[in-house]
Amino acid sequence: MSNKTVFFGIMAGDLFGDVDPEAEGYDGQASLEKYGEMCSDAIIAGFKKHGERVTTEWESQNVGGVVPFGLKTRVDGETDHEDVDFVDNIIGEVWQSWEWVVEV
Repeated sequence: MSNKTVFFGIMAGDLFGDVDPEAEGYDGQASLEKYGEMCSDAIIAGFKKHGERVTTEWESQNVGGVVPFGLKTRVDGETDHEDVDFVDNIIGEVWQSWEWVVEV
């Protein structure tokens, strides 16, 4: 069983899309934390299904638009590794669920 490190970044400014979290009664910071935790858990579970172990690291920045290089998904330091698409798909599924939203 291999052991990999997965890094992913969250653009906090884009997390809610066009929705204003405060106006909708959401806790933006708590939602960000929950989102990061849910992504980590889902990534670990996803790799476990394939018999691999991973550890996760993530950070966020309150920016929008193009993803800064520092926030791009990396697996073992590689941004072009085949596992990156796998991780990005998992992250997208978590985001689309909106289960990470924390109401005030």
